[in-house]
Amino acid sequence: MSGSMPSIQKKGRVFFSANNQYSVIHNNQMTENNLKITKISEKTKEIAGKITKIKFSSKADKYLKLIKKWADVAYIRKRYTFYRAKTQKSLKVSGKLLGYIDSLLYTSETTENAFVLKSASRTDQAYMQIPYSQGRFYEFLIKSTGAKNILEIGVFKGFSTVFIARALPEGGLVYAIDRDSRPIAKARQLWNHFGLSDKIHFELGEADEILEKLSSDKPSVGFFDIAFVDASKEKYQYYVEQSLKLVKKGGVVVIDNTLWKGLVQYNNTADNGAEHLKKFNQWLHQTYGENVCIVPAWDGISILYKQ
Repeated sequence: MSGSMPSIQKKGRVFFSANNQYSVIHNNQMTENNLKITKISEKTKEIAGKITKIKFSSKADKYLKLIKKWADVAYIRKRYTFYRAKTQKSLKVSGKLLGYIDSLLYTSETTENAFVLKSASRTDQAYMQIPYSQGRFYEFLIKSTGAKNILEIGVFKGFSTVFIARALPEGGLVYAIDRDSRPIAKARQLWNHFGLSDKIHFELGEADEILEKLSSDKPSVGFFDIAFVDASKEKYQYYVEQSLKLVKKGGVVVIDNTLWKGLVQYNNTADNGAEHLKKFNQWLHQTYGENVCIVPAWDGISILYKQ
């Protein structure tokens, strides 16, 4: 079959077409009697003959699952993938695709390190730490910018700190802040395994209080190259304001979770985190404009450049 991507729309409209060479008109009752097949290719006719008794969903994802049982799976997958690319302009990263990405990235890890990182990413409350691929993104960002001194607000079990610290050159420092002492024992075990303890200074306490002290300490002002923010969402604005004082000109502030599982797009979310982030995102972009960008990956990352 040749032509452009299949067209998949709601009931009562053209349901399946390519280059106007064939079409399946799908009416409201969704039965065999009200499916009209015109100008259809031999391959599509064979497929259509097997699917006319199925009640189609208007959603393309469910349609693909149905068609897989009878059609050429590889062919349909190709056509469907290109259809999504043309209509959505962005790639949906499924768990399977993320696993493929991780498998590529893990090839640069030693067997032992890969085992330790995989184990750390599967511990209790692992959802509270960044994914492995995001950690590798942080590592790449630090290396590519030549950053040497890093501020990290929010540590948890130290998973993200591993990628940040091992990207640093000799003499580099991560100043890591967290108010919860309970996970730090595991964090230190992880840091010790990678031989990173000498590069990490951990400060226990409330981030807003520690940041205020740092901001009033003249040598600390403009000392850091990059600040990573992943802590209490209701305090994000304060963290960013203080981080900008501590980051040097030309540095960046990286803020995690700014898309919050996609909930920020809705007016009423019934989710405190999403509501805090909606207000924060609006403030961030209204205040810093062209110096802010959003990376629509993982749970959303906003990057603020300090002029």
